[in-house]
Amino acid sequence: MIGDNWGFISLHRSILSWEWYDDINVCRLFIHLLLTVEYQDHKIRGMVIKRGQRLCSVKKLALETGLSYQQTRTALERLKLTNTITSTSFPKGTVITVKNYAEYQAATNKTTPKQQQNNEPSLFNNKEIIEGTSTTSPPARKKFVPPTLKEVSAYCLEKHYHVDPELFVDHYEANGWKQGRGKPIVDWKAAVRTWERRDRSCSPERTKEDDGYGPTLL
Repeated sequence: MIGDNWGFISLHRSILSWEWYDDINVCRLFIHLLLTVEYQDHKIRGMVIKRGQRLCSVKKLALETGLSYQQTRTALERLKLTNTITSTSFPKGTVITVKNYAEYQAATNKTTPKQQQNNEPSLFNNKEIIEGTSTTSPPARKKFVPPTLKEVSAYCLEKHYHVDPELFVDHYEANGWKQGRGKPIVDWKAAVRTWERRDRSCSPERTKEDDGYGPTLL
């Protein structure tokens, strides 16, 4: 059973600026979690599941959202990577916790609509999301999320690059996604382009007519 089919949740407009908003799978899964986590402490199978938590499994979430098992796992990992949720495994299942859920949802029960607009804490009020503009500090830089091998492969294919995606990912994972003198990578696609330019300049045996994936040797 997926919770109670009544009531409502609060969803702040700042979600439009959320880094995962344009990722259909991640956004779908997260909103589904908002709708299905416990709205009050609840005992399930002898375990106390607190407000903002849910006892479930990847397989169950996949069935409920219509995502594949792998898509669900990837979406969960990305939400955990940005500290939007946490998860803890137990013999009876995995407890997923939506961070800041209690504070965000509680605000609507105590304020007027106008006060909510001005004072309501946001579920997305971490450093990566800036609501409005500030004259005292610049907007925070969006947090870097390492790409998957599939994403790097797709980008190389799209651009007809000869970079080895697996070598690229292995290299930066081993270096903590840092380059040069320990400088963190902020744009992995730019790093791929750098590899491609360097590879081409060092590989005169590759022909200009080669549009395939991988080098063509003379």
